[in-house]
Amino acid sequence: MKNFDVPKNFALDMFLSNILSDYGKLDYLDIDTEKKSIVLDFLPIGESESISINLSKYELIQESGKYYFVIKNISCSKLWIDKVLKNNLIDKKLEIPESYSMDVIFLL
Repeated sequence: MKNFDVPKNFALDMFLSNILSDYGKLDYLDIDTEKKSIVLDFLPIGESESISINLSKYELIQESGKYYFVIKNISCSKLWIDKVLKNNLIDKKLEIPESYSMDVIFLL
């Protein structure tokens, strides 16, 4: 079950589901826009148990008319995935596709 207002956050759900679809299924999503944090539970393909990912701090930036999502702190319930995420996502600018940008920016 996703923990957010489904009609209002449909674009964000679609955005995250699209990003994660090659790897598994989004089971739970909780967004705290004041604290700039996101918690999600994700069931990887071929696994029987979900993993929990906590983005405890993120930023949204705009450069040259494009929007980017920047993860400042992330953790995962599986240690090896936690290390992969930290080594590859911290402080990286992840471009938000134009088709989602206005909806996602509004929601985050």
